[in-house]
Amino acid sequence: MLYIFAIMLATYTVYNIQGVIYNAINSRFKLTTLLLLDKNTPMSQFKRKLINQGGNGTFVYNNPHDTYSPSLYVEWGHKISGADFEATTYYLKQCLYSPLIIMGLGLLSLISILIVICSRYCCAETNVNRLPAGQSHPRNPKPTKTYVYIVVAFCLLVLLVVLFAQLSFIGNTRLDKGIHTMDDSVLTFKDIAVFLRDISVALLGFGNDLETYYLEAQQTYNSTYLSDSIGEDIHTYVGYVEQIRNILQDIIHAMLTIHLYATQEGTYYRNIVVYGLWSLATLSGILFFLTLFLQGLCITQFTFWFGLFTYFLFLMLSAVWLLLTTVFAGLCMKPTENIIMALPDNKHLQNIVLYYVSCTGNNTIMDNANKSREIIHHMNDSLFTFVQSNMSMFDNSPALRNLSATLSSIDLSMPDIEDFNTACPIVRELWFQFINKGLCLEAYTGVFYIWGSELLTSFFLFLLCIVGFILYQYYNTAGSYDNVDEESKET
Repeated sequence: MLYIFAIMLATYTVYNIQGVIYNAINSRFKLTTLLLLDKNTPMSQFKRKLINQGGNGTFVYNNPHDTYSPSLYVEWGHKISGADFEATTYYLKQCLYSPLIIMGLGLLSLISILIVICSRYCCAETNVNRLPAGQSHPRNPKPTKTYVYIVVAFCLLVLLVVLFAQLSFIGNTRLDKGIHTMDDSVLTFKDIAVFLRDISVALLGFGNDLETYYLEAQQTYNSTYLSDSIGEDIHTYVGYVEQIRNILQDIIHAMLTIHLYATQEGTYYRNIVVYGLWSLATLSGILFFLTLFLQGLCITQFTFWFGLFTYFLFLMLSAVWLLLTTVFAGLCMKPTENIIMALPDNKHLQNIVLYYVSCTGNNTIMDNANKSREIIHHMNDSLFTFVQSNMSMFDNSPALRNLSATLSSIDLSMPDIEDFNTACPIVRELWFQFINKGLCLEAYTGVFYIWGSELLTSFFLFLLCIVGFILYQYYNTAGSYDNVDEESKET
């Protein structure tokens, strides 16, 4: 039996250190390479570099305001797979290797101990030393040196199982802190986007009014008097403002989705998993400790099978947490740069993110706002030229007066969007608070702790099941000899 225990211990030791072995073979210590972006190449292929705004070279992310450096936990997590982040299925497959290996070795260990149990109870001949079903084992077996060593190891493993299960509390607390940090940034940025969206909606309403007043003026006066370019400018203006509104609406929708998932669905299910597993691990440790004193057949067998079931759950979920650990480790090595690389093939979104994380370059929202203002000025000039030559028409035309007043209202509202350009440092700090602090520092540390808790707890719980099984067999044998001695004395 000790030989079997040695085999099982060696198997699970391999299971525990496989990440180090895998890293030694597969890790690549290289910088993330940004490859040239081809306009005909889908963003999902990720073989590109970011083209800079001037179009005369390649964009290299070098932001003096971004002082982020990966934490020790991020570096450890990155070494597990050694893969640089890419928004591709290939990167995900690279991150899947370690969880699959851990799961495979863990299941192999579980199957091995089940085979040992089967050979003990099913395949072997009837054990003459087993007590009748339902009879309790003696509470005070003969103490031997081996027995003392096993009991000490048993108690130590119980302590380690309960101790490492508590790490999930630390991890979940850090994860909650990171989520709250990210959520604060999201809500603040959402409020800014809503403010701008409302302004764009108002400007779009002005554009619709311009179209209405222009059509009324066209119907009242011959088109030869009222320049057709004003109508074309109105359509161009509406197109620019609609683009601003749509971009902001997409940003608001994304922020609300993140907020909803982070504060409701994600938190709810995560707490169920984390605290549920903690309860199972703690209960397993308590039950195993009680068997040391109760030594009943039923409670010992129940505790053993309950421990294996808990180990299986920890094994499955630790693989999931390991996948999250490796995926986000690659992302958090260079978070802002990697996120920019992973953006959808949308030039407007790329320009906006690039601008607001560095406050340099082009900004689609501001570009459209400036173009809209230029169009408004051009329409004002055209209308002024018309009015100078047709003052009597202007005085007697409500449509022309409304057209002029609406142009003035638009011109007064434009600075509300343009002033957002000066708020770039605020938005930049919100971005860094969300990505660098919330996600890659606090939240990732929590994920790493939870994964470490589940991995170490499952490891020592598996060993506890083995030692408990050996201790149960030892009691069986010792108890049988005690019974034989008592029968001899009576005879």
